[in-house]
Amino acid sequence: MSRFALLALVTILWLEMPGISQVPQPPGLISAIPMRHEGIQGRGCGDAVNEHSPCAPCTRLGENPGVALNTAANCGNLCIKLPAALTWDKVVLVAEAAEIVGPDSNPSPGTYRPCGGPDRPGPCDIGHIRYEMNQYYSQDHTLCGRFKNWATDKIRYVRITVCEKVNQNWFRDFLTFVQPINRPKKTEVIDGPAPIEQIGSPSRGGSTECG
Repeated sequence: MSRFALLALVTILWLEMPGISQVPQPPGLISAIPMRHEGIQGRGCGDAVNEHSPCAPCTRLGENPGVALNTAANCGNLCIKLPAALTWDKVVLVAEAAEIVGPDSNPSPGTYRPCGGPDRPGPCDIGHIRYEMNQYYSQDHTLCGRFKNWATDKIRYVRITVCEKVNQNWFRDFLTFVQPINRPKKTEVIDGPAPIEQIGSPSRGGSTECG
């Protein structure tokens, strides 16, 4: 056997060895996922605030907590910048909320409870707060979960975990594509930058939250 033929045979056998990846993974595709970020959602204000109240800053007379001069729910986003290798439609956002433990001056989260479902907006189990939708900001490749808190007597902790879709469900995706136009959108795509103060420095999330 010639030296060239021997070299070709060794190369073929090496490529067929189990456990050797012949196609490298794109950077950031697996190692950074899942990602998690948490923050505080402020309280609503006014005497008749409810889940249908508009989102607006609370105007108060005095402090701690003062007298509310308007009726509004407190709304805000938690955002995570996605790895470059992942598009927003290839990930799932899991939303959770928790009651505050300790004083407002030094709060910490209690036990996190689910809000809606993975990529499915809905009320949070702790009550008087809801996961509204996802918002994707295309300019800086950032995915946000939007929350609405209408409890007037307490702030809440909220948390999002972003997971890579593992099992694609073409039938579910098809139903989402043809859903009636009056059904709330799961993800709003915004052609612009995300508010910088809402982008977190995410920690590594746990796989159990990915469903």
